[in-house]
Amino acid sequence: MEEHANPLNIPELLEHCMGFLRDLAPDLKASALVSHSWASAAQPHLFREVAFGSSKMERRWPRLDTILNTSPHLIRHIHRLYITCNIQSPPSIEMFAAICNFPFTRLSHVSVSQEATLSLPTAIAMQELLSLPTLTHVKIECHFTQPSIFRQIWDRCSPSVMHLDLSCTQAAINSILNHDIPVVSSVRLESLQTATIGIRTNRGGWTQTICPLNISGLKVLSIGPHKEIIRWQRMLPALGTLLALNLYIVDIVDLSLFPTLVLLRVFVSSTALQTALDIFSTIAPSSCIRKIVIMRSIFLASDVYQQLDSGLSDLPISYPLTVELEMDNEDYNHVIQFFPRLSSRNLLRRTDVDLHWFENFSVRSLSL
Repeated sequence: MEEHANPLNIPELLEHCMGFLRDLAPDLKASALVSHSWASAAQPHLFREVAFGSSKMERRWPRLDTILNTSPHLIRHIHRLYITCNIQSPPSIEMFAAICNFPFTRLSHVSVSQEATLSLPTAIAMQELLSLPTLTHVKIECHFTQPSIFRQIWDRCSPSVMHLDLSCTQAAINSILNHDIPVVSSVRLESLQTATIGIRTNRGGWTQTICPLNISGLKVLSIGPHKEIIRWQRMLPALGTLLALNLYIVDIVDLSLFPTLVLLRVFVSSTALQTALDIFSTIAPSSCIRKIVIMRSIFLASDVYQQLDSGLSDLPISYPLTVELEMDNEDYNHVIQFFPRLSSRNLLRRTDVDLHWFENFSVRSLSL
């Protein structure tokens, strides 16, 4: 039967139905074999994300390269690229460079994880990838010994890059501890996430940031346990522009330093409860914070919940502050009894655990 004779052969309907299969690759592949119209509806989901691990890169990339060169219309469907280079079985630099130099047309998200020490050929290969004009989100995990090599990655970085997830460390080499990397001023970041970023000293501290992009106008900042980044000279202008802050509570952070902050996300452990309460106490009456999210909060004891309820209820702010707990419905229905003050004022909410919060977050989602 001709495809157009089928009354259900409506492109919009097919696209909507395929959306429910977007995370089910086997079903999408089977659907793509049904007919031309089904293939056209399945292909955007099949090719939206492309991931390569070291062990399969040598086999998978040549196959994909052949498919894309034979059917170039598929290239536009690739929006996200994930490359993982394991130290046990690293890919050849030729293979890595071939992927980085491919002419992606709509790539918006790139993630590169490099377990081995960053080499100059690898950094140069990444230049081409990061120069794509459609790129907005970049995630890089690497270890390096020479700042000049790390600097090579960003030499041609596209001004379209706005969101950076950076976890990079440099060996403690005393001769370069005080040499910061020049800033690429044409790239102004909107959001920055750092697990570890900087130069590890022999005394265990972290020196000035090695992030070479402009961070003076940040809107979103997510930091790990190393809070020194807040005190870095280059970070000072951003303290007055941040709208969202994500913290893993280890030591005191003065929230009065963030006059424009609207959203605060915190990871609180039982051992860091008093530190968390001390941090909350720094919220000034004039603070703009409207929401506090307690991340992955299902592992806390009942007395911890009760003290959080008391501490957050007593904040000296002149407007209602919403508190959200990351947990499922069953756990939330159990712990809500330990938040009598917040729940009686209808200020307590539940939210799903979001391990990809930084990648999916948009400043536009905030009610300013």
